[in-house]
Amino acid sequence: MQIGFSAQNIDELFAEWSQRTEASLQVNSSETILELPPQMGKGWIRQMRLSSE
Repeated sequence: MQIGFSAQNIDELFAEWSQRTEASLQVNSSETILELPPQMGKGWIRQMRLSSE
């Protein structure tokens, strides 16, 4: 299976990927977690926003 993406930033990429693959996407103010769907394997991708202070 080949999937193409055209997002301009990582947040758009996560959102587009979750729509196309039926992955679970959880977003809050400090992190984004994308859980892989079973057909793609087992695991997740996590993006954490670090404070500048």
